[in-house]
Amino acid sequence: MAKRLGEMPNLAEVLAACRKSKVRMGLISNAQFYTLLLFKWFLGADAIDLGFEDCLMFFSYRHGRAKPGGHLFELAVEQLRQMQVAPAAALYVGNDMRNDIHPAKAAGFLTALFAGDARSLRLRTGDPHCSGLTPDLVITDLGQLIPYLPNPSS
Repeated sequence: MAKRLGEMPNLAEVLAACRKSKVRMGLISNAQFYTLLLFKWFLGADAIDLGFEDCLMFFSYRHGRAKPGGHLFELAVEQLRQMQVAPAAALYVGNDMRNDIHPAKAAGFLTALFAGDARSLRLRTGDPHCSGLTPDLVITDLGQLIPYLPNPSS
């Protein structure tokens, strides 16, 4: 997650809209073992019940590798390919240009920079990995993703 779950307005609404639209959801995170427990604490349900697929959750503590390295993204790309989903058809949302947007773009994902608040946004303008790097979308509220979701009735 780009931020702590309790600090992400409209997260529950976006997750519900994704479930309704049958969007496959996953996570690539430098998370700790307790991160999954935070879903229950902040949103009242575990990640699977919220619509995340276990096979699409890649955590640094499980794989011994962390972002900004590309390993977790490579694992996600391989899993998506097994599901017959091209990386270019997947959107990765993150708040850090070096740790999120750079490796996600390198892996072929569409990218959205979550610029929800100055405390968590990491533009890293002086980082050479971020020079000339542009996310496909910039959002300041997770609710801004909802219009991009597929129409569930089609």
